[in-house]
Amino acid sequence: MMKTPKTLNLSGVFELKTLNLSGGSEQNTETSTSGKIRMTILTGAPIPDWSGLLVVDLSTIRINRPTLVVDYNHNENEIIGKCSGFSTDSGGLTAEGEILSFTETDRAAEVLYKLSRGIPYEVSSLLDCEEATEQVLLEDQTALVNGMNVTGPLTIIRNAMLRGVTVCPYARDKDTGIEKLKRNWMEKEFMKKDIEQNEDTKGKNKACSTGASELEKFINEFGLEQGVEYFRRGMTLEESQADDYAVLKAARKKFNEEGKKNPSEEGKKEPDPNEELGKKMEELKANVATLENRCSQLEKLARRGEGSPLSNVPADTMKPKKHPMGAIFGMAEKIRQQTIKKQ
Repeated sequence: MMKTPKTLNLSGVFELKTLNLSGGSEQNTETSTSGKIRMTILTGAPIPDWSGLLVVDLSTIRINRPTLVVDYNHNENEIIGKCSGFSTDSGGLTAEGEILSFTETDRAAEVLYKLSRGIPYEVSSLLDCEEATEQVLLEDQTALVNGMNVTGPLTIIRNAMLRGVTVCPYARDKDTGIEKLKRNWMEKEFMKKDIEQNEDTKGKNKACSTGASELEKFINEFGLEQGVEYFRRGMTLEESQADDYAVLKAARKKFNEEGKKNPSEEGKKEPDPNEELGKKMEELKANVATLENRCSQLEKLARRGEGSPLSNVPADTMKPKKHPMGAIFGMAEKIRQQTIKKQ
């Protein structure tokens, strides 16, 4: 026979890290507040457990004391309120209670605020089964419990004792829940902060949008690099335009001054290669005339015969194998070709 543990934790989560929102250990009685709640602790339907399905017989359940502790997520170090007025008239086990906060940022204040914003917390319970009895239904066996017929395999727990109640994100009895009955000033403070935060976010988004639009104007006016630089300096568009004009004006002035110091070579006349060639041809003609005259004189001396200073010189040596003008004109043609290539 399956043995039921002495204590049943009917939360759907065995361990969950919690946040410490108290900001300190000092109690602040001046800001303490509360919120009325109504809870469905158990529905009476089959609940999944580590050993299989089980049903808590609500007609035989016992309450440890008239008022029980309400904690958060089965954490005994986070007591957030109390509950009493237990009833099974609606078919499930219900109770009314109170969430008690002692600072604006403790866990109880967080639960109150999130309940007001529609967070669907669930409710779990701590059952003491030391004196409880159990009925095991095998497969296809049935029994009447909590006004409904249930079919095995499952275990029915009777005479269990309810020791405490917990508010948690996920309970094993998934149809449990908690309802806030009354709004309090603590909730209003949280809502006020939330609204202020939203307004601040809207303002920042608007500022970002405006800034992007202004930056686009600068880029369109001055180009990407210069536009970003002016925008980064925090200058207005008019100030940036004035500064840009001053920069351009200074650059133009500097350009003009450098032009005066180094005048352009555009006005100078380029030398005419044909003119130079003409000059060289004239010089060559003059040289040719001089050579022809000298050759004529040498021929006359050669014809005189004896007594001439050149009488002992053989006549054939006095006659050039090539006419001197041929070499001169060849040299002139070579100079002309070189000049044309340079052009």
